[in-house]
Amino acid sequence: MSVKRFLALGLLSSAAFIGCPNPTSEDKDMGFPTDAADAGPSDLGPGDAGPLAVITDPVLPESLSISEGETRRFSIYLSRAPERDLPATLSVSSTAALSVDITAHTFTAANYATPVLVSFSAPDDDDAVDTMASLTITVQGFAPRTYEILIADNDVLAIVTSTGAVALDEGTTATITVALLAQPTSSVSVSILSSDLGAAVPVPGTLVFGPRDWRGPKPLRVEALADRDVRDEALRFDLTAAGCPRPRCAWRCGTTTRSASSSRRPRSASARARRSRSASPSITSRATRWTSR
Repeated sequence: MSVKRFLALGLLSSAAFIGCPNPTSEDKDMGFPTDAADAGPSDLGPGDAGPLAVITDPVLPESLSISEGETRRFSIYLSRAPERDLPATLSVSSTAALSVDITAHTFTAANYATPVLVSFSAPDDDDAVDTMASLTITVQGFAPRTYEILIADNDVLAIVTSTGAVALDEGTTATITVALLAQPTSSVSVSILSSDLGAAVPVPGTLVFGPRDWRGPKPLRVEALADRDVRDEALRFDLTAAGCPRPRCAWRCGTTTRSASSSRRPRSASARARRSRSASPSITSRATRWTSR
């Protein structure tokens, strides 16, 4: 069988040879193949006759991707019994980005055909950045095989607040909190702009979140300003974060200020007195996550 034929069969197989061992004088005496042309097809199952080879099932591409929090599994075994014990190791380039549940195993003449189930996973982290890591399988006498793995982050750097709408009377204040959903890689400044500075203003106008203090919600005070008219006013606060790695993080908060004077004037002095006694500051809100524009 030619080398080309051997490789073509490997691509179609449900299992993949890591490779045949590099021959040494000792290996030749133990029956290890010395030429790839002598190797059999890669669809051999455990215990089938043929050259000694390491097999992974299913096939692992040299480059693959998984999502943060996801776990993948594959089996590894030998195509036939080895003449001597073969230690195997599995390692990752970054334990913070990728973990593997089995790091060492020894193949023997007794267990060579028993598939060893290996699980590797990408743990959740706080940031919203995709990362690269690698998984390397090394079996004594074989060339190591390294798989490059792209880890897609499942977090989104976004602005969230304790409420999505506020209603308050002129001359009163309300406090909401602002936070980030994920850890930024650098400081993120969230700017708060009022659509009507004559009706309500945010205090402060900017909130800064850093990689170390991003978890704690920060207070934002909404101040409704008194005016001389009798009209209620609706406005919005725009929160933007120029430091977001995404194209843009922008959220809106709806704010309604109720005039201290009614648009329907009281008909009598007693009615005006009753209104004055009941005009205490009030805040109503509905908890919701703001949605991006």
